[in-house]
Parts: sequence; structure tokens; C-alpha cells
Amino acid sequence: MSPPPPAPNGPLLTLSGVSKSYNGDTPAVADVSLSIERGSFVSLVGPSGCGKSTLLRLIAGLLQPSHGTLDWEDGERPNDLGFVFQDATLLPWASAFDNVYLPLKLKGLSRDDADRRVKDALARVGLADASDKLPRELSGGMRMRVSIARALVTEPPVLLMDEPFAALDEFTREKLDDDLLTLWRDLGWTVIFVTHSVYESVYLSERILVMSSGSHGSGGPGQIADDVRIDAPYPRGLPFRQSSAYFDHCKGVSTALRDGDA
Repeated sequence: MSPPPPAPNGPLLTLSGVSKSYNGDTPAVADVSLSIERGSFVSLVGPSGCGKSTLLRLIAGLLQPSHGTLDWEDGERPNDLGFVFQDATLLPWASAFDNVYLPLKLKGLSRDDADRRVKDALARVGLADASDKLPRELSGGMRMRVSIARALVTEPPVLLMDEPFAALDEFTREKLDDDLLTLWRDLGWTVIFVTHSVYESVYLSERILVMSSGSHGSGGPGQIADDVRIDAPYPRGLPFRQSSAYFDHCKGVSTALRDGDA
């Protein structure tokens, strides 16, 4: 059995009254205030257009807030945030090894010095024997594993994931969900995970932030409609997926989604 997940030590990140507008239009997100605990697994769930990805990019520093503040525990955003997008975004002409090596190369690390770290990252996602393969030689699930390995090779304290498994078949998605939980527990990440799937969010998360976009999905600014705690213990697996507790949690999150846009 895996060790228990890392115990949260208090807020790693606090958002206070955060809003983001594009070109002065209706805010994509408005007045978002929340705290993220170190070592936690938090999912953002909501309908399309509710600002989930905008909020994730604000946390990553890829966007700057129009109003409000994002305050990190140590006074500044960690240098090595990991980010995994919905598409694997691999260099098509580069091997799995070279795709994973890329962020270390950009930091000035030589290929020889990076060799062990890259191979360890590939091994952690089950691709120890695929380092020489090109993306076209890999399945969709394997390409996403390369993307995850590329994110973890820098040993990030925080992993941000924007619907990373949405395009995969259900069997592959469930397998990668399990692999992700193992990595989270083993490496002590803080994970912020965007998904449209209520079922996936309940399976993965300690906490689900339900987002809405106004009355009846009217396209208003995205806001946090509910903050749902999932109290099921880890490790999780098929018994949890088949349990009444799992279905009760899914029902609760689904209700929160409907109420948020009511």
C-alpha cells in the first residue's frame, strides 16, 4: 500500500477578490477568493465558459488579474510550476526523451547532466522503454504520459492540469487518473486540476471548487458557486468507484453545478 498523502501545512496560495477581463469586456472570472493548501488535490469543475482555464492560467502566471491579488506562501510564485494542457503539445520531430528534456535544456542543463532525471521521469509514468520513440509512434495515452513526464522532470511543487485526459477513451482515462494519484502521493505535489467530468473530479480530489457562469448559464463572469470536500480516504480504486459514497459525492457535485447556474 502507498503511504498516506502529504498532510497539508496551511495555505500555499490565497486568491483575494480576483477578477480577469479581456479588453474591458465582461469579466471571465469575477471576485474569486479562495485558499489552496500545500499538498492538496483540488479540482475546478464547471460548464464551458465559466472561467476554469482562465483561473488556472492566472495561478500559473500566464495571465495577470485585472483586479485582486494572488498571494503565495513564500511571497512569490514558485519558479517551477508544472503545467499540463489538454493536448500533449509534444514536438513531433523529437523523441520522448527529447520532449521531456526540453525544459531542462531551456534551463541550460546539458543532455548528459539531464540524462538520469529524464529517464527517471519517463520511468515514473511507465515509459522507460519508449524514450527513443517519436510522438507519432505513441498512443494518445502514451503521448499524455510524456507530457506529464515533461512537467515533473523539473520537480515542480505545484502541478496545474487543464483537462489533460479529456480526449482519451474511458479505460485510458481511468488508468491515468490512478497513475496521477500515485505520483501526487509519492512526490508531494499540490495539484490543481480542471475537468468537465463530475465523476473524474470526485475520484481524484480532496476538494472540488464548483464554478458557475451566471443564472441559467447566461455567460456572466465565472465565480465559485460551491466548495465541496471529498472525505474518502486514499488510495482509491475500483471499490471506491463502485461504492455508494462515490455516487453520493457525484450526486452532490452535480446538484451544486445545477444550483450554481440556476
